[in-house]
Amino acid sequence: MVRILSMKSPLPRMTLALSAVCLLALCAGFGCQSSAPDGGSPSGKPSILLISVDGLVPTDVSAFGGSIATPTLQALVAEGQAWPQAQTVAPMTRPAVASLLTGLAPDRHAVRDDLFAALDEAVPTVAERLAAAGYRTAAFPDSAYLVQGSGLWRGFELINDPPQVRIDPVRWFPRVLEATEQTTAFSEWAATANADESWFSWVHLSYPLVGQMKEVVVLDTDDEGKVTGAAGYVEFVEKFDQQLAALLSALDAAGQRDNTAIFLVGTQADQRGGDEESPGPGYSLADAAVQVPLVAVIPGGSALNRSSEDAVWTLDVVATILELAGAEATEAEEGISLTASAAADRALFSWSWAQHDQLGWEPLVRVDLNDESAIRGDGTAAADDSLAALFDGRKQPTPLVVPFDAVQTFLDEFKIEPSPIPAGGVEFRNRAERRLVSQLVWRGRGQYQMRDVQKAGTILASASRKRDTTNVTSFLDRGQARALSGAPRSVELMQKAVRLRPQDPDIWHWYAHSIWSEDWAAAERVLLAVEPYVSNKGDILYDLACTRSLAEDLDRSAEFLEAAWRAGYRDANHMETDTDLRNLRESGKFSDVMRRLQ
Repeated sequence: MVRILSMKSPLPRMTLALSAVCLLALCAGFGCQSSAPDGGSPSGKPSILLISVDGLVPTDVSAFGGSIATPTLQALVAEGQAWPQAQTVAPMTRPAVASLLTGLAPDRHAVRDDLFAALDEAVPTVAERLAAAGYRTAAFPDSAYLVQGSGLWRGFELINDPPQVRIDPVRWFPRVLEATEQTTAFSEWAATANADESWFSWVHLSYPLVGQMKEVVVLDTDDEGKVTGAAGYVEFVEKFDQQLAALLSALDAAGQRDNTAIFLVGTQADQRGGDEESPGPGYSLADAAVQVPLVAVIPGGSALNRSSEDAVWTLDVVATILELAGAEATEAEEGISLTASAAADRALFSWSWAQHDQLGWEPLVRVDLNDESAIRGDGTAAADDSLAALFDGRKQPTPLVVPFDAVQTFLDEFKIEPSPIPAGGVEFRNRAERRLVSQLVWRGRGQYQMRDVQKAGTILASASRKRDTTNVTSFLDRGQARALSGAPRSVELMQKAVRLRPQDPDIWHWYAHSIWSEDWAAAERVLLAVEPYVSNKGDILYDLACTRSLAEDLDRSAEFLEAAWRAGYRDANHMETDTDLRNLRESGKFSDVMRRLQ
């Protein structure tokens, strides 16, 4: 069973099936070269470095007139062209990155959250298209939001694996690699590049957002509001600038700088909140959250035909990359290359389902057109008919649900009377009240981050009891913490979450955790019923490996364990100690599986 034994002992970091060192050794031995379909190389085409960054607020940094020193970013801006107010497609990591790696807006690629939604295999990625054009490809994401189960790895020959999402109520906090890990891995990979080949590399850096989250929910402040006792946002932004310097130095050392197009683009900006907006990634579509920095440096002096004041969407980066690589655009892509002018009346969208998925409130959609803005789901109606028509013309991706017939048996068996939240979300128009509730949610999660389970539970309970009786997060987070630590009342809390979301497969997954210790066979029946609909496949497949081990069905247990690893569950240390896997470990089948995988 996926569990933590103590809130003071977090799950260990997941390991790679093939570590970065092993992969880099393979590069040295085999050259890691890709060839174009006709056997040639994409000569004359620039290499492309895409750097996505979480939580970098342009108005804060010296590169755009702010007070935080970012000399490397400032030099990069001077070298190329910058748009400090580009609009992100979603102020959340995974949906925004999915757009940067597909060229599609979130309502079209359907990746809607940081943890569970996965890119459909039918959606082609930029890496796949560039690999088909003869580019070498490699990726260096540092965030647990971008693990294998995200579906974003397709098309990359080499991935330096980020840490896995934690299995506890702190899963919503960015969990990242040490600052030098990905930059060092990129440097070693870049050194293997040949002068006559082109490559596409994606590096994702999360340190600014980590600093924001520490300030919002973890760190203490003095009377003047300054962070005390540990590094906060300023220090983490400075570390990001050092990471950027390491990446650019690697290009210089490899002799690749002059032939490399560099794009640095934000996924989300300020998530710290304030008097007017809610804290937490994706909880706001305010300017401060969705206006992100975008910097482009094109080799050979290629023209970039938009000024820093022009409306730019992060999807424009993808259109530019495809143009430079000679890849033909498709009708589905909405970005406009930065080498072309964009129409003055162009509509720019940003989406977020965070408050819908986590709290049950209406999802947010924002559109900017002709200097007018409107936000759905935040108490602001469309300004005129043209904006309303644009809203109505965009679809909202539907989350995975279990057919009601499939859960009716369990609702009856466990005596749960469903009272589902309306499909469009709860009407919650009072902005001050919305802000207060969401702040309580993130304060509670911050206490989990600091391992104060009792205080976290108290804060979340007050949010649901006094402010929002349909607060799914309150029941789900508290129920998870209790289920994972063996505390009482986990079943009661998870039943309340099921009542509100009776067709949510992930909530049923956690309900199975809550009843595991008393009746693992009943938990297994729930897991098997919802497994086809669950998006976080690795975790649920691992749980099924455990139940089959308990049942002494060792062949099936081994199959589930291997499937879990391939789906992204890679906590080898936990596999070696989990008592639920003891029967499998004591057979030779466990070691056979681990040898194949590692």
